[in-house]
Amino acid sequence: MTAGSDRVAKVWDVETGAVIQTFSGHTGAVYSVVFSSDGKRMLTGSVDTTAKIWDVEAGIEIHTLSGHEEQIFSVTFSPDGRWVLTGGDQTARLWDADSGEEIRDLQGHARSVYSVAFSPDGSKALTGSDDGTARIWDIGEMMAVKSWILH
Repeated sequence: MTAGSDRVAKVWDVETGAVIQTFSGHTGAVYSVVFSSDGKRMLTGSVDTTAKIWDVEAGIEIHTLSGHEEQIFSVTFSPDGRWVLTGGDQTARLWDADSGEEIRDLQGHARSVYSVAFSPDGSKALTGSDDGTARIWDIGEMMAVKSWILH
C-alpha cells in the first residue's frame, strides 16, 4: 500500500511491483492508510479532513468519515474491525466501521494528534500528540485513563 500527495492510495503486488488497485476519492494528499485485520476493508486519512473506508475487493468507497476540522494524520481499525480511530486536529475520533457514524471525539490534547492505535483486545486506544503527550483511552468508558508527557 502507498499513500501520497497524488490524493490516491495504491495497492502494489510485492513480487512484481505492479499496481493492483488504485483508490481515488480524496481531494487532498493521503497521509495514512491501513487494512482491516481480515483484509476486506481499507482505511485512508487525508489532508482534506476526511477518512474513507473502502471495500478492497470491489475497489469502492463504503463510507466517508467527516468531522475533523484539520487534516487527518493517522487512522486505524480496531482488531475486530468494529471501530475506526482517526487522529488529526486536537482530537481523535472513534467511528463505527459498519455504519460510518461518529461515536465520540476524544478530546484532551492541546495540539494535533499524529498517532492512533488500539490495544490488541480493542478495549483501549492510544493517542500521541504534537503537544508532547500520549494518552490511553478506555473505549468502554470513553475517557482518558492515563496520560504521559513525553518531553
